[in-house]
Amino acid sequence: MSRTFKQQCKKLEGVFAVFDLGFDSDKVGLIEKVDGNKIELRIANGDKLLWNLQHLKTFHVP
Repeated sequence: MSRTFKQQCKKLEGVFAVFDLGFDSDKVGLIEKVDGNKIELRIANGDKLLWNLQHLKTFHVP
């Protein structure tokens, strides 16, 4: 385990993840890149979304 949420997400680049229990389908996808306080996800329809890491609370890696 990493010391911070950001470091843990950085280690999981290239991995499929579910953020905030998957209630919002835009928070389920492949972690493409973590840069600064932003995380870039590729969701199921192929779009890329940027999320502020401070707005994400939990993640699950199936």
